Amino acid sequence: MTAAKEEESALQEREWQWCLVGNIVGGHLYGENKELRRGNKQFRPNAKVFVNLVYGGMGHESILVIGLPRGSGKYIEIVIARKYVENFRVQKCSSRPF
Repeated sequence: MTAAKEEESALQEREWQWCLVGNIVGGHLYGENKELRRGNKQFRPNAKVFVNLVYGGMGHESILVIGLPRGSGKYIEIVIARKYVENFRVQKCSSRPF
């Protein structure tokens, strides 16, 4: 058995793994008039998102996240500005929700 297949089978046997997660900001200032917006266009305020560290474009100013969007029950994967995510932490995650 090759090393890659052994590693893949070990990952399949594991029920969980460590994952970087965060929350969408509750409110932020937007536009020239500095109006207060809640959440962002894709996610509601305080929505939990899973951060994918594979893509960290332009010094991690933009990050790839996975989460439940507004008005849908299916997970999406999208690149958003890092300033819209706060409260980063490491949690145990299972692969089942995706």
